[in-house]
Amino acid sequence: MPQQRDDDWSDIEQFVADIAERSRTSRSVEEFTREAIRRTTTILEARAGVFWLSDDRGDLQAICSSDQVDADQIDQLTRDHAHRSFLQSVIDGGQPQSHLPPRPDRDPVRPGTSPRGFSDQLWVAAPFRVDDSSFGVIEVAQPANISVAARSGNERLLAMVGDLTTDFLQRQQVIGLKATTDQWLQYELLAQRAHATLGLQETCFQIVNDGRLFIGCDRASLVVPIRHDYVTQAISGVDT
Repeated sequence: MPQQRDDDWSDIEQFVADIAERSRTSRSVEEFTREAIRRTTTILEARAGVFWLSDDRGDLQAICSSDQVDADQIDQLTRDHAHRSFLQSVIDGGQPQSHLPPRPDRDPVRPGTSPRGFSDQLWVAAPFRVDDSSFGVIEVAQPANISVAARSGNERLLAMVGDLTTDFLQRQQVIGLKATTDQWLQYELLAQRAHATLGLQETCFQIVNDGRLFIGCDRASLVVPIRHDYVTQAISGVDT
């Protein structure tokens, strides 16, 4: 079966190239993770897949899952202590790992709590990290009887997806930082131009005209309270 092996390698190379391309072109976390989990479960012939990302408290939350996983199963995985420990072990170790939850009839001391529909499934997971306070895991569920060689190969492939996820999230951070910096520079320019004159009416017009662009709206107005009423001092685009 040499030809089959060549085809498999070609598929894997194309898969990695596609995920790498999406890590550069996806506009949102939702877009990237949705396509990455779909393609990953397809090439690995996995039964299910989940992306986990840490929240502000450091707890892992499911941000994306394959179509085979419903909300109830995600909730069971989130509450399952053994599964959470497995995910945390993947993060702490910084390496892909596999985990086969024990079944109650096989291990009465440590009863399994596999979510509905995922008994006798091998979970394979790999970590990704954005910075010291933001981290996550991508995992897939596969039949428990896959060979050791297949398990090892799947771990390596998931590690590649984890690395590309790290690249994507770090790139998103840079884009967000640039957007924040650009907005701050626009604010400083707006403040400078607003203080460029001491005339009340000129200042009002400057604020609404520049402020409209800063806020990103069609029309901006400046209204001030005078005695028991409110008076419109300026409307963007109207100088008189």
